[in-house]
Parts: sequence; structure tokens; C-alpha cells
Amino acid sequence: MDVAPTDWRGQPVAGDSKVLRATHRHGASGQGSTEVSVFTSAVALAPAGEPRALTLTGTTRPRPRLFALSSERPKP
Repeated sequence: MDVAPTDWRGQPVAGDSKVLRATHRHGASGQGSTEVSVFTSAVALAPAGEPRALTLTGTTRPRPRLFALSSERPKP
């Protein structure tokens, strides 16, 4: 299953929610003026399946960053 993360410089894509907003970011050359955000995404897995791996591809820009991961079974 492929998941396209929201670009942290933009608005959330369908299904994502903004959880943190910053007025700027710091890079190699110092403080920038671009507002950035952290988003949350929910991904439904096959009910009978069991996740075995998570691969973050880094071949394109922006490269996704994973800050946290949690899992829970749906409530009956």
C-alpha cells in the first residue's frame, strides 16, 4: 500500500489532520520564513493481515519523516 504524506510546508491532504504549526523552520543557513506543520494520517490495514514492515522511500523530495507510529485494533 502506498501512502503519500502531506508536504509539511502545505495544507493537509484528504484524510490528514494538522497537529502542530510552526511560524518558521531552521535550515543549514539559519532561520527561514516558511511556516511548517506536522500532520497525522490514519491508514486502514487489511483486517486479517499483520503488518511486517514499513519502508520510507527517500528517492524524491520532500523526503517523508516519521516522528511517531502507533497501532490499535478497531473497536467492535
